Amino acid sequence: VVSLILSTLVIITDKRFCFFEKLLIYIKNHLPTIIKLSLLFVCCGLISAIIEYLIANFIIVVIDYTFSVYRFVFIFGVLFSLSVLFAFRKSIADGPEKAFLCISLTICMVMVIICPFGHASWDIDNHYKWVVNASYFGKTSYITQADIDVESISPAYWPEKDINTNSDNIRKMNEDYQITIGMRDGTTTVAHVPSGLFLAVGRLFNMTFYEVTTFAKIGSALIYCIVCFFAIKKLKSGKMIAVVISLIPTSLFLATNFSYDYWVNCFVILGMAYFVGIQQDSEKQITLKETLIMCSAFAAASLPKLVYAVFLVIPFFINPKKVKNKKQYYLICVASVVALFVMLLIQTVFSIKGGGDFRGGTEVNSVGQVKFILSNLMQYASILAKFLFSYLSVPNMKNYITNFAYLGMGKGAFIFIILIVVTALTDKNKNDIKAYTLLSKFAVLAIYVGTSALIATALYISFTPVALNTVLGCQPRYIIPILYPLLSIIGISFNNKINRTFYNSSVLAICAGVNMYNIFTVMLPFWLR
Repeated sequence: VVSLILSTLVIITDKRFCFFEKLLIYIKNHLPTIIKLSLLFVCCGLISAIIEYLIANFIIVVIDYTFSVYRFVFIFGVLFSLSVLFAFRKSIADGPEKAFLCISLTICMVMVIICPFGHASWDIDNHYKWVVNASYFGKTSYITQADIDVESISPAYWPEKDINTNSDNIRKMNEDYQITIGMRDGTTTVAHVPSGLFLAVGRLFNMTFYEVTTFAKIGSALIYCIVCFFAIKKLKSGKMIAVVISLIPTSLFLATNFSYDYWVNCFVILGMAYFVGIQQDSEKQITLKETLIMCSAFAAASLPKLVYAVFLVIPFFINPKKVKNKKQYYLICVASVVALFVMLLIQTVFSIKGGGDFRGGTEVNSVGQVKFILSNLMQYASILAKFLFSYLSVPNMKNYITNFAYLGMGKGAFIFIILIVVTALTDKNKNDIKAYTLLSKFAVLAIYVGTSALIATALYISFTPVALNTVLGCQPRYIIPILYPLLSIIGISFNNKINRTFYNSSVLAICAGVNMYNIFTVMLPFWLR
């Protein structure tokens, strides 16, 4: 019944908007590129298979050593990423977003396949539960013994560097996946729906637990890469700033595991790209469609974590000359803020009525913490300022650039820090010189510091023992969403005369290289003897 209803809706929608016809036209216009990429894909696959065969049989001398699918996938990822840079060498100067999409999807697919089996990322127990709930229609969802194993952080679902133990764990979880326990409330979040849909499809084809959970991660990876692609495409300049932020290894790691951080990260970039891209065009005023996309993107980013609702203030600082129908524009902006504020208020009331986050320990008491803050404002301001000085410092950046959670800390964070600084200083051109008012720059800087303070305060209330002189539980990865809004506006704007083909290719190659190196050193060893 659901299939028939959806099919009918698709047919009716296509009759109105001609999506299928537009898709055929797009394929026809881009047929040479599609054929080229397909041939590169096949050739890279064959070469990778040959290289892995030679490694397995002639280079590594180990008794009973066999062909490693995981190393083959890694080799393929490296070769295909390099091939993409070559394939798009003529268009990469003006439109690096196509190369970005292919490279980011390649890295994500390699991460999905090679990421060690088990509780690899942060809070998988909670996020997996929401993904399972999202894979069912209605208010309830079925659960299996394997689901309970994941949510209770069973030893059978924990990354092991011994391949034999890994294989035993996979076998056990596959068996537990066949044992249905019962039903439960199907509460979930919008950020978990993409992975939930892929999980449902995998279940439909009777995949094993290992296969279905791996397949489900593709949903979030696709959303992340595609949303970032459209964000980069919208920009007239500063594209490589968005590319570097989008390709941060920790961001891709989150996008290829069960989380809602990826959702926040990509939709903040999309909303900010529309805010920046509109102002970069000196002859264009913002349309109703662009207003809705920009505000909707910031609102969507705020849904999983309402503390980021402060981003909805950004549209109010657009250059007034860009707004033709001011009444309509500001009405949409105000409506977005009001809707998110009501949701934030409801969530705040529910969060402070109890004892706080149990993971913070028995001394956590949200009500007591709020009373302490209100009665000791100056003391708390000092605690917060001291914490933010360390939290927003450059040395702390490595903790959200190459952090692979329970798999360990990767390498190359310093390279990314240099890239962030270099692109922020050199990737802007004449489009940016008069695009932003001094007020908008100040607003973005205030939002950067203010959002950090809100995040820290939220964790101080819900996770930190009363009156402690620091903030606990404030993960460095929470900074990632506020990076691009700051870097896209703050910085030097001048006419960059560096060869764009060399510049864009170099940035993409370095980002891809750091990601692949970390996959090789952090993830791949879990699958090798």
